[in-house]
Amino acid sequence: MNVTKLLTWRDGPQSMTELVRVALRLDPDRIVIGEVRGPEALDFIKAANTGLPGGLLTVHANSPKEALDRLDALVQEAGVPPQRGRVEAAVDQVVQMGRERRGPPPLPQKFISSLSGDSLCTDNEKVVNRHPLACFPRII
Repeated sequence: MNVTKLLTWRDGPQSMTELVRVALRLDPDRIVIGEVRGPEALDFIKAANTGLPGGLLTVHANSPKEALDRLDALVQEAGVPPQRGRVEAAVDQVVQMGRERRGPPPLPQKFISSLSGDSLCTDNEKVVNRHPLACFPRII
């Protein structure tokens, strides 16, 4: 397996959008984007809808539905009209993470709070009863 890491930082020489485009030129099997915060979302959505076999990105939102809304808003930051249909076509699963402090001492515990599947634009959210991540080893 070949892995290439491309990193960016604030005021760095290359933006996240440029790095996503460079990664696509390498003909990857997967693209993992740590956090989408801007117009690079459009490049990821385009890639996912044109044959990219797999990818993963993170976005901050309060629910799976709001994650899709946020992704669409980030796509619009690239100067294009709303692309909700393309966003929904590109996303197969939304996994919402939660965090709470439990136990003595109160250490942060991460858990999966909901999953969304095939019908992402409807109320297809499934609450997973705060299962710890250890119950879902394939997601990690």
